[in-house]
Amino acid sequence: MVSTRLPVESRFYSFPRLQDSSNIPRYCRPVRRRPRPKSLQRSRRPSLVFDPADYDPNELRSLAGVDDADAGTGVSLPPVEGSGYRPAAPDEPSREQCERLVAIGGVDPAALGERPYLPTFPDVPAGRRVGRDWIAYLVRTAGEAATRDAIGRYRALGWLGEDAAATLDARVGDAVAVLDSGDDDLDRADHLLSFAHVIRLLGIEVE
Repeated sequence: MVSTRLPVESRFYSFPRLQDSSNIPRYCRPVRRRPRPKSLQRSRRPSLVFDPADYDPNELRSLAGVDDADAGTGVSLPPVEGSGYRPAAPDEPSREQCERLVAIGGVDPAALGERPYLPTFPDVPAGRRVGRDWIAYLVRTAGEAATRDAIGRYRALGWLGEDAAATLDARVGDAVAVLDSGDDDLDRADHLLSFAHVIRLLGIEVE
């Protein structure tokens, strides 16, 4: 019997072949320093049109290293107390650092709602594209096991709901099959970049 199983690159959540570098997601390419993005230079009209591509890990490492006591953003996200989710670990972004990212991204904090911020994954082309780039970045940085662990962390923190976490985790294998896996540890800046992807996915409309 002829198998009807689609090849990895033909499935719902496909990744580009490595030999075609023009199709490799932005975060899979070597990071080059570039001018500070406009979103970090001035405030924008509150919205959820937030693009993680405006930030690279080096810029977020600077943000992640800022002392929480100096936040002063005027943004307040729902506290973790009483939510059923755990507080951030030392190597994860604090609530204050997430608030700072929301502030510089020009996002209305009320749009995030209560935890989990992203209950379900937006199953539309734009959502799949953002999810693909996010998973690709994590896999290329830290490999399969660390990527799955990170998704579990985001579920425990209340960034992702059960459906969103399961959808992302189910597609890690496809990324591993076509990308070179990294072996670095994910640091606070990497997790902050993940939070930026959560915000971006929240801004995608599902008809």
